[in-house]
Amino acid sequence: MISHWRLTSFRKLTAAALKNNSLLCVGLDPTPEAAPAAFRQAANPILAWNRAIIEATADLACAFKPNIAFYEAWTTAWRLWATCA
Repeated sequence: MISHWRLTSFRKLTAAALKNNSLLCVGLDPTPEAAPAAFRQAANPILAWNRAIIEATADLACAFKPNIAFYEAWTTAWRLWATCA
């Protein structure tokens, strides 16, 4: 039996794919060294950079995939949850 969470997630993914006519999944793989200069002065540069990526591609993608390994390598998990919020 499919769990309610999986069914709800699949419906959201399907709706986003249909709305944007896209199956693009944008990976969010942050590294502090790669953050553009414009974001380095922010209180949380990676969060600011991720939000900018999400805003810039929201109409092109059906999903965003944060890579937890990148977050664990340089910071605590709360920054991942802040990105997903």
